[in-house]
Amino acid sequence: MVKGSELKIEVGGYMSTLTHTLDLFTSELDKVIATIPTEVKPLLTVVCVGADKAWISGKDTAIYCVDIHGSVQEFVKTASLERPTDITLTKEGDLIYTDYKNRTLNIFRQGTIEVLVTTQEGWKPRGLCATRSGDVLVNLYNGSQNKTKSSTKDKW
Repeated sequence: MVKGSELKIEVGGYMSTLTHTLDLFTSELDKVIATIPTEVKPLLTVVCVGADKAWISGKDTAIYCVDIHGSVQEFVKTASLERPTDITLTKEGDLIYTDYKNRTLNIFRQGTIEVLVTTQEGWKPRGLCATRSGDVLVNLYNGSQNKTKSSTKDKW
């Protein structure tokens, strides 16, 4: 991104503009906080759990919770036996992941997987984002179009 450039985003009738005024990727601001060794290669998604753990996933069918030393604390396998397309955490710290093949949004809490949402025929979940308010934004794709849906824990 070039200094002074703008990014405009419109979602559901709401418009936001981000004006870039600072180059955040300069060597003066780069800082490695920790390097966590892992056997997951290539590493595709990472979600931090506090300061000493992270949920990670790659091209295999599992999502791993690893500590700062790379030791696997727990893991989850997708029902479709395909890699999750994205992962995020709820405000409470529960893992949410998408299963593209099964068209589901799933939550892993207290050792159990629960299907939260099965998308409409033709629409498959891809990206996820959990908000501070507790909402989860889900990007859906049908082969030619994308749309974003928002859901709260209370609506599941």
